[in-house]
Amino acid sequence: AQENHVQAAIAAINASGTKPNGTPILSIRQAAKDFNVPRATLQARYRGRKTREQAHQNELKLTPVQELVLMEWIKTMGWRGMP
Repeated sequence: AQENHVQAAIAAINASGTKPNGTPILSIRQAAKDFNVPRATLQARYRGRKTREQAHQNELKLTPVQELVLMEWIKTMGWRGMP
């Protein structure tokens, strides 16, 4: 839920345009207030920091798709009475 708000805030900042000095018209502080997200989080994400999930993606043993397939297989085996 917060991730959606952070993404919306970043989109709003980018859509606001920039001042002649290159800073966004909609400030990070105001966007954080408007979208009810922590300023530090928004600032870090605006500057390119990845989410925790994205940052640790390469440490996973299975891709999200592989994980879903495995979960479905386990459910199917459970329905068939396999332990």
